[in-house]
Amino acid sequence: MLTWKSETNSFAVGAACAHPNLVCNASKPPQTVNFKTGNIEIMHQGSCFCGAVKYEVRGDIGPITLCHCAACRKLNGTAFWAAASVETKEFHMVSGGDALTQFESSPGVQRVFCGVCGSRLFGTSGAAPATIRLCIGTLDTPILVKPAAHIFVAEKAEWFEIHDEIPQFP
Repeated sequence: MLTWKSETNSFAVGAACAHPNLVCNASKPPQTVNFKTGNIEIMHQGSCFCGAVKYEVRGDIGPITLCHCAACRKLNGTAFWAAASVETKEFHMVSGGDALTQFESSPGVQRVFCGVCGSRLFGTSGAAPATIRLCIGTLDTPILVKPAAHIFVAEKAEWFEIHDEIPQFP
């Protein structure tokens, strides 16, 4: 089972910040000032469709992969799943942790959803407990990272054609 902690020792700085010592740019992800360390950190915010669940990623988001495997297509009801790795220690629930529900899609792999609206938010794996696989479509703040790879393309939907230059892996 997942345990969530909400930290309150940071202050969000967005595009409309008025602090004279901080540069705020709407084309960049929001930043936080961590009052424990004094460091300025990248912060991404996300939520489910209905807004019952809200989270923050206080750090970098890994490369985005577009997974075409049959399981991801079924779980998302679409041609592929857009996901990226995030360090578990940088993922923080802001609200709605009690609304989360999970499903073990394969041994040791949990898919985590909003129990109210059904939005798939992230996945965890017992084989990689230090990371989660974040559903990129649930981010509410800008993300500058572009997809890095199409994976499991041998299983892609027959009705979907890939028309980009992103590397493909069977």
